[in-house]
Amino acid sequence: MPGEFDIHLPPPRQLAAEFGLVQRRGLGQCFLDHHRTLDRLVRLGGVEPETAVIEVGAGPGYLTARIVRRTPHVWALEIDTRMKPIHERYFGGPPNVAPPVRFLYGDALRADWPALLAEIGDRPYVVMGNIPYQITSPLIDLLLHLRPLPLRCVLLVQCEFAQRLAAQPGRKAYGALTVKTALVAAVRQGLFVPRRMFQPRPRVDAAAVVIEPRRPPLVDAESLPGVFSLVEACFTQRRKKIINSILDSKRFGDDRNAVAALLNQAGIDPVRRAETLTVGEFIRLWDAAAAHAEQSPAIPHTASTECPESGRA
Repeated sequence: MPGEFDIHLPPPRQLAAEFGLVQRRGLGQCFLDHHRTLDRLVRLGGVEPETAVIEVGAGPGYLTARIVRRTPHVWALEIDTRMKPIHERYFGGPPNVAPPVRFLYGDALRADWPALLAEIGDRPYVVMGNIPYQITSPLIDLLLHLRPLPLRCVLLVQCEFAQRLAAQPGRKAYGALTVKTALVAAVRQGLFVPRRMFQPRPRVDAAAVVIEPRRPPLVDAESLPGVFSLVEACFTQRRKKIINSILDSKRFGDDRNAVAALLNQAGIDPVRRAETLTVGEFIRLWDAAAAHAEQSPAIPHTASTECPESGRA
């Protein structure tokens, strides 16, 4: 039961001295040991006693220790096996009580997620974690393709990345990453965490982003690759007029009048820029193009369904 597992880890410096642990920046090991902030992250996840939680990048277990106060159904992924002695000491649980956390050691991007979800069974689940920058984009893509989908994901990421995910049209941060993610999930920025709260202190601030998969997505799965390709084409040169971006991409050929007609059919002024278009307008443009394709050579559907790397957004 929640409340049975009142786990207290020593601060990062003390833990490092006790276990001879040297944090590896290459693994994004900047630990957060601020109880009030960690509790707010757990609340953002809507974790209830019967909710399962998959934590990505558990580290020593600072967030893990706050999660088990709400639910004993926790699976924690950690790539660094040097954390295992810490987990064994602090998360073993009381005698004759099953430990509240099952730790799995390895790369989260290469984990056997189907087997993990099968172990969780029918229990609704949430994904949480303090995510290293270098795996953020591929991890989000992986999570949004899981079956069954999580109730939500609460990920602590670099602040700039969180702003890109949750940006509104017309904002500088709004880009292909924003639109492509919004097609399959509702995204909001949930909590700002300044860099001074981490040990060691990273170069940038962090923010929690809450991602709730859409059931179903805004466009059908069969059309997603084509819509993603269209979005990427429009943002290739984001400061250009939308008609010129599309013409440069050759996405719909090189007939300016035909492309202008498609934009007008979608109710989009051809002189606007991609960064001003809403997600709904991108869908309308795709629908207009799909209708046009029935009467002309097929529009290519050769895009990846992956979210772009943050640098491309």
